[in-house]
Amino acid sequence: MSIANIARLIELYRRKNSSLKLQVFDASSEEMERLAESGWIDLSLTILPEQPEKGRQASYSKRLFSESYKVAMAASHHLSEAPHYVSLI
Repeated sequence: MSIANIARLIELYRRKNSSLKLQVFDASSEEMERLAESGWIDLSLTILPEQPEKGRQASYSKRLFSESYKVAMAASHHLSEAPHYVSLI
């Protein structure tokens, strides 16, 4: 998720909601979930897995962006001939 996309999204929303009070900070998905459950935050922008971990689920989520990732490497690298589905982790 690009910070430029998020900044545009926030700016559009603020134009329509001039009384909006906004505090932006960075935290892990787990910390955002804890803060939301405790009432400290109203909204979080985060990356959620396609399949949430067992016992964990956001109360509401909406997909804002979808990105595909690519790996670049030298043609001579030994993984350059690997099938597309190979996990590198």
